[in-house]
Amino acid sequence: MTETAEEPAPRTRIFADLTPLRSSPDYRRLWFGNTVSWIGQGMTSLAVSLQVYDITRSAFSVGLIGFCSFLPMVVFGLFGGAVADTVDRRKLGLASSAGSFVLSVALVALTVAGVEQVGLLYAVVALQAACFAVNAPARSSMIARLLPAEQLPAANALNSMTSTTGTLVGPMLGGLVVGWWGYRAAYTVDAVTFTAALYAMWRLPAMLPQREEGVRDKRASVMDGLRFLGTRPNLRMTFFT
Repeated sequence: MTETAEEPAPRTRIFADLTPLRSSPDYRRLWFGNTVSWIGQGMTSLAVSLQVYDITRSAFSVGLIGFCSFLPMVVFGLFGGAVADTVDRRKLGLASSAGSFVLSVALVALTVAGVEQVGLLYAVVALQAACFAVNAPARSSMIARLLPAEQLPAANALNSMTSTTGTLVGPMLGGLVVGWWGYRAAYTVDAVTFTAALYAMWRLPAMLPQREEGVRDKRASVMDGLRFLGTRPNLRMTFFT
């Protein structure tokens, strides 16, 4: 009777798998540009909140910033993924990133001109949310075109790190920059960081929709998603929260 050697247990990975960053220059540029721009957006998010409070001295007015972001995210988010399935994703991502860049420059211009109109800040925040809602599905769907299937879990983990880093580090840096140099500096840093995302999008190859992606009508695909949402109470509660 012979003894069979037991297979070694798979090692638990502690650090992130960087294989996608090493294997694909396009993905590496896209990931770096997104990470830098996420941090810049986190800085701007805090800076706008502080500026609105400085102008109004009202916590309610600061809370309205979230409301101005929420509506465009819902409306444009519903159709962003459907649109991304029917057009060149590179062009859609480039256009929405350019829109976010222009809006960041608009914040710089408002502070340079000394304009302190809360309504204008709300409008810029709403338009930035609309650009993000269109950009996010286009950007996330690009990954499957840039990497082989076996690297997608690692790429998704790296993307999650990007959003978490931006959410945590961005506001902290924003508070420091606003405290030392003011709102103009924070908005300027955000505008500069967006150039990294624009450059990454510009260097990507064309990503035309595949034949099966463009068959369905946009409204039909959105309605399919809403019907699916109606069957999943856990997802409904996530949206509600």
